[in-house]
Amino acid sequence: MYRLISAITIIFLIVIVGGCNNRHSNAAIEGTGDMIYQDNFANLDNWHFEGLVSGVTNPLPGVMRLDCSGSKQGEAGCMSFCRRDFPDNINIEYDMYVEEKNGLVITFIGMQGINGEDAITGVPPRSGVFPDYIGENASTRSYHVSVSRYDDNAVHTGVSNWRRSPGLHLMGQGSDPCVEIRKWYHINIIKSGPVCKLYVDGALASEFTDPQTISDKIPTSGKIGFRAIGSRAIVRISNFKVYAYDGSMEP
Repeated sequence: MYRLISAITIIFLIVIVGGCNNRHSNAAIEGTGDMIYQDNFANLDNWHFEGLVSGVTNPLPGVMRLDCSGSKQGEAGCMSFCRRDFPDNINIEYDMYVEEKNGLVITFIGMQGINGEDAITGVPPRSGVFPDYIGENASTRSYHVSVSRYDDNAVHTGVSNWRRSPGLHLMGQGSDPCVEIRKWYHINIIKSGPVCKLYVDGALASEFTDPQTISDKIPTSGKIGFRAIGSRAIVRISNFKVYAYDGSMEP
């Protein structure tokens, strides 16, 4: 019996890891410039956690998992930020798998302190509640995009939003390209000055150009991070890469 269980476990791991290595082969888009960062999640040493920190795990080599179970929208989320700062003009690439749809997934880009401080070490500690990151008095500025956008009761909200903070200003909106759960999606996010674009599985899903009518300067360089929030929001991130972007990427 022990040998049978061990064999089943090994087969399961081979299937999961194999899927991690091949899931985006039909739809991947690579940035036009040089790769400036890659994280295969052999461990999570390069990531900083906030909010429900126990929910960020490395269940398999190659996977970072964010599990916000037990919270709800309006309360603390499960947050993970890459410790590295990234320049402007980048193509962010990763694969995403949403296990449960009682919540949503947010990607932050260009996050830095209001006065240019490091968004992790240069600002006051945060508790993981959304106003810490987007409120009028937030200590950081950033853009963010939300996908797989369900409420706590697993009812889809109908849209995917781009926002700018502090202030949670709506920059752009489109249909949510990540409605199905338990499916791998290949994501590209372009950040080039006031222009941001979201590609999912090789197709342009949404984009905006910041009109720059807000008195504060636009987000430029800074951290990239993920937030899972909801009563049972669970997401896996894999194959995280960042490329320099020269404006010529096309699907």
